[in-house]
Amino acid sequence: MQEAIFTFVQNWGYVGLFVVCFLAATILPLPTEAVFLFLLATLDEHNLSIWWIYFVAIVGNLLGAITSYSLARFLSHKIDIQKPKYQKYKKWVEKHGYILGLLAWVPFLGSPLILVLGFMRTHALGTFICMFIGIVFRFSLLLAYFL
Repeated sequence: MQEAIFTFVQNWGYVGLFVVCFLAATILPLPTEAVFLFLLATLDEHNLSIWWIYFVAIVGNLLGAITSYSLARFLSHKIDIQKPKYQKYKKWVEKHGYILGLLAWVPFLGSPLILVLGFMRTHALGTFICMFIGIVFRFSLLLAYFL
């Protein structure tokens, strides 16, 4: 599957990167970091700009996270979740609030956390700002690693 993702991104460039970053910010486990670093490593082959790759990755990931948050927020009155893992996340959100949006970028933790933030109807703008800061931090670390 990863080979198909890399081929897709190779063929579609910025659009492929946007799609992968958008979908990875939902519950789909896609290798955003690997795709981002792959494109950075093959800049010359694909005639891409390092700064456009950085920008597109951030925007795609942020819009995917906002979409997940918004869907969860919309469905929060229609779904009752009683799973133990949800209850654990719920306690975190009750204690720390929308500031947990800073962790939106953390693999395996960020996507479920975004859904819980939406279900619990945290302050939307505060959550989005925190998600933005966390996502910029993530891609800045990756860019610094590459440079």
